[in-house]
Amino acid sequence: KIRSDEKCSDVLRSHFNAEITTEAAAEQIIGQLQKSSIEMSRSVLEGFAQRHHVEFHPCDACNLHGSGCTYFQDTPSRPDSVSFPFEHISKICSLFQPRAITIVGGGEPTLYRSGQHRLGDLICALGQGKFGPAPTLGLISNGVQWPSGDPKWPGYLKWVRYSLDASTPDSYMRSKGRNYFEKIVDNIFRTLTQTAIPQVGVGFLYHPGNIAEAGQLISDLAQRLKRICPDELSRLNIQFRPWRMPEGRP
Repeated sequence: KIRSDEKCSDVLRSHFNAEITTEAAAEQIIGQLQKSSIEMSRSVLEGFAQRHHVEFHPCDACNLHGSGCTYFQDTPSRPDSVSFPFEHISKICSLFQPRAITIVGGGEPTLYRSGQHRLGDLICALGQGKFGPAPTLGLISNGVQWPSGDPKWPGYLKWVRYSLDASTPDSYMRSKGRNYFEKIVDNIFRTLTQTAIPQVGVGFLYHPGNIAEAGQLISDLAQRLKRICPDELSRLNIQFRPWRMPEGRP
């Protein structure tokens, strides 16, 4: 009913464009629905108007040459990388009022640079509520680079996932074009031993060319875990997801 009512749609559009507050949007929609004898609570409407989760791509810089990467495939040459202006992030938070934000690429989030601000500064500012709400935060990274900036950033993440997608340096080199396998594994265990992030994930995109490595990856990570930090088993997870050839351009 809300979406089909023209006046309600106008209110939602105004709210989306930050022309009216959530409270004002709820009052106007309740008034409009009452004309149709529809009862709706304010709390339900406020939840309806909010965006509960935002996927935020802070920059498009990348330090890999992945064989399956589709980023900028529609352009003749890769343009110069850009990062979302730090001073404008408050606009995202005030407009969407997210309860959770996943910080992710295209590009690699740890390469974020906006003036003097780096990814650590961005995570801490979001987690501390400096831009308005203080959402739950998660990070997806290729794990090559430890985030720079404010070193307190791990304290504001509920989870992190490192995209490894291989079980040996050779297979990683073939798919990513860089020899960073051991560096990423080191950062995985650095996260387990030097931070208290509740969930530390390892991402593995499988396809016919690497599916046979899945068992080896589990075994190798288990052996390292047993040797380095056996008490952190409950925090480590491996996510196996199928890789699909992209369709269309871009």
